[in-house]
Parts: sequence; C-alpha cells; structure tokens
Amino acid sequence: MKYLQPRLVVLFLWLLSGTSWAALPKVLESLEEKGIEIYDDPIKIQKGLTAYTARHRGQGLMIYVLAGGDRALIGTMIDQKGRDITEAQLEKYLPEPDYALIWENLSKATWVAEGAEQPKKIVYAFTDPNCPYCNLLWRATQAYHEDGLQVRHILVGILRKDSIGKAAAILEHSSPSEALTHHEKHLKEGGIEPLSEPDSKTLKDLEANMKLMEELGLQATPAVFYKKGDQTVEHFVGLPKLSTLAEMFGLAKQPLQDEKLKPYW
Repeated sequence: MKYLQPRLVVLFLWLLSGTSWAALPKVLESLEEKGIEIYDDPIKIQKGLTAYTARHRGQGLMIYVLAGGDRALIGTMIDQKGRDITEAQLEKYLPEPDYALIWENLSKATWVAEGAEQPKKIVYAFTDPNCPYCNLLWRATQAYHEDGLQVRHILVGILRKDSIGKAAAILEHSSPSEALTHHEKHLKEGGIEPLSEPDSKTLKDLEANMKLMEELGLQATPAVFYKKGDQTVEHFVGLPKLSTLAEMFGLAKQPLQDEKLKPYW
C-alpha cells in the first residue's frame, strides 16, 4: 500500500536548544510532540545535512536536519535539473506502514456492518452519507454479499452540514445496518432524516472516525481498506472501475445487476 503523497511546504524551524546525536535531535523531539512520527535511523545526505523519514497523518515526509541539530527543514529537495529528489528518497528509505496496526485501528473504529455474517472477506469503507460515489460503491458491493463479503462502513461527516446528523441518525437507529440500507436506497430523495441533536457519545464516535481518517492521510470518500492475502493491507480512494472489485477483494466476479452502475463498469 502506498499512501497519498503530500504537497510539501518548506518550513524553517528555529529552535535554540542543546542537541544530543545519540538520540533524536531536540528539534525532532519537538516535532514528535506535534504528532509527527519520526523514524530513528538518520540518513547522511551530504556534509552538514542529515535526513530522517517521518509520517504525519499517514503521509510520508523527509525532514532535513542542519549541522548542529537545532534547525530543520521539511520540504522538497530538487537537483540542478529541477528533479524531485525527496520523492526518490521516500521511496528508498521510508519504512512500510505497520499494516497490523492499521487493520487493528480500523477494527476498533465505530462502523456499521452489512453483508455476510460469516465473512470470507472484510473491507472497511470510510463513508459520508451525502457522498454519491459512496452510494455507487454501496450498490456495487451488494452483489458480493452472498459470496462472503462484509463491508464495515466507518461513517464520517465531511461533505455537507447535515452529514454529521445523517451519520448520527444511522448510528443511533435501533438497527444501524437497516438504517444504512434504507438511506442508500433512497439517497436521491434525501435519504435518512438527520438528527438535529445527536447523542454526545455518537458525536464522540464520529469525531474519532474523522481523526482516524486524517491519520491515514485520507481527504475524500469513499476510502476502502482491504487485505490482500493474509497480511498486506491495500486501499483505494474514490470509485474504482467496478469490474475490478472481484479481483481486489479476492471473490468471484458478479454480473452487473444495477443499470445505474453501467457507466462505471
């Protein structure tokens, strides 16, 4: 799995502090306090410049530490021909994500499951109740339920003012899966009625879902995570070519049954 590459902006961090090169430089410790995950192995770029790989909200970063260790740059390094050196460095040095931790965090999110009760394949989908492409993906996955697919919808509210209210209405329904099904079937007519005053726990759960989405570097829905084999976690953002779903999920290919999906097949 490869995370979305960030648009890096060069930042100058002028921090006057002592530095011990036996551990992370103090300037990097201050970045860790801001939620940036920094990997310990330094990379010698040239005299007076050392780099560290890092991740912030799922996105890869190169942090360049100047001689002395009290100043750092985060940004894109280019060569004399204007070529992006940083991207190549990330490809070479950035460690693979912790797939087991990603999957565990997804499993701990607040989600609504639909599909097979004894699944052969589980996928997690970040879903906004007002997202038309989430609706198309929902329609496309229906045919795979009988073949063993279970989709766990991690509801978020990012597209419209009433997205949170609609997500809350689904979560607080006596049968969230039935509420989700009803909503998606009738999305064109507006779907489920949004709650004007969601429960505080529901709002907390939705906030946690949003935070997880940000940590994974995602900026749009749908965003779907699934396992390829037993270990590797793959993901896609947006609506893929629907005829490729069977191969991605490792299930038998199902015929097109919903004419609304034909343009995306």
